[in-house]
Amino acid sequence: MISKPMDFIFKYGSIMVIGIVILFFSFWNEHFFTYSNITDILRSISIVTFVAIGVTFSLTVDGFDLSVGSTVSLTTVVSAALMVWYEQPLIVVIVFPLLIGVVVGLINALLIVRIRIPDLLATLAIMYIVAGIHKTFTKGYSIYNNMQLTDGTTAPGVFREDFLWLGQGKWLGIPIPVILMVIAVAGVHVFFTYTRWGRQMQMTGGNEEAARLSGVRVKRIRTAA
Repeated sequence: MISKPMDFIFKYGSIMVIGIVILFFSFWNEHFFTYSNITDILRSISIVTFVAIGVTFSLTVDGFDLSVGSTVSLTTVVSAALMVWYEQPLIVVIVFPLLIGVVVGLINALLIVRIRIPDLLATLAIMYIVAGIHKTFTKGYSIYNNMQLTDGTTAPGVFREDFLWLGQGKWLGIPIPVILMVIAVAGVHVFFTYTRWGRQMQMTGGNEEAARLSGVRVKRIRTAA
């Protein structure tokens, strides 16, 4: 009898808390539960949601990744630099930072899966390394339109309008980041619930040795995660 209420709380407790918080602030402030405020909140959490999705993959295979924050920071400044410093097209601005993220993930996988360094130690080290690369690359400066460079010249580029639209634009009154967030969350749900790789990741996280004996290629699955 006790297990059923606890199981319900475990599954839906966070949703209930969020509902209570929304209800409380809706009565507390009449401007809280408005369309503009709710969309602003959803826009602000969309970036964190994408990072959380990435961490979800490593958590699913019973791992962890402390380097995600530094990786996000590095890819952010690289995107900005590609526009402001090098005037690159949108496809390069999007794809190149994603490739940087893939490289960082593969380095983590090498340290954790192949060399078998514990997740926390390996990703903590990578976190500091990536943060150092970030600061070295930018020389500690923020990147902005037509900024003055260290040699006294002015950067030739500005942030592209089509790139800014991804973070600031709207479609049918809904912010683009919110739409992308919903698509990503739905896609990850489908992946873990209905695909072979998703189920194998859950098996690996539940019991790695049992998954290996069942024929799951555990190292490949952990590397992918």
